[in-house]
Amino acid sequence: MEKTSVLITGGMGFIGSRLAKTLSTDSQYAATLLDTREVPPPHGNQIVHGDIADADTWKRITTPSDFVVHCAAFTSAVESERDPSSSYRTNVEGTQRVAEYAQRNGARVIFCSTIRVYHPDSLSDQMEHDGKVNESCGLVEPSHHDQPPFAHHKRMAEDILREVDTQT
Repeated sequence: MEKTSVLITGGMGFIGSRLAKTLSTDSQYAATLLDTREVPPPHGNQIVHGDIADADTWKRITTPSDFVVHCAAFTSAVESERDPSSSYRTNVEGTQRVAEYAQRNGARVIFCSTIRVYHPDSLSDQMEHDGKVNESCGLVEPSHHDQPPFAHHKRMAEDILREVDTQT
């Protein structure tokens, strides 16, 4: 039986590394991790070291993937205030590279976003109404200035991936 190939961006991060560990115990999956950290790959997985937003990094991923689990992110609200360009580079430009890779390889993308993409007022209303957040919850708009840059960048990333999803 042929293994399902999974590329995990941010594969050495909190979520990515745990997913890689889980997949490594299932003989149906072969995982490749993409991360900036120069450490040995855990659990026998293949790792590609590099910047998610760098086109040359993506050229070093030689195995096409069936799925991309996109966990790589610049997530710190405080750091995104201090360095919005790095947040943009990782969350928007990096996601664009994920989308391009997925289109080239016919891969499906699973995206790890953030609750911060939802407009705070809409989020409060939704939680009070039924205690859940769903896709009908309003998203943060660029004009909403009290959200940190990474919230807007993750929202832009969602838009990029939504566009790819409608094209496949």
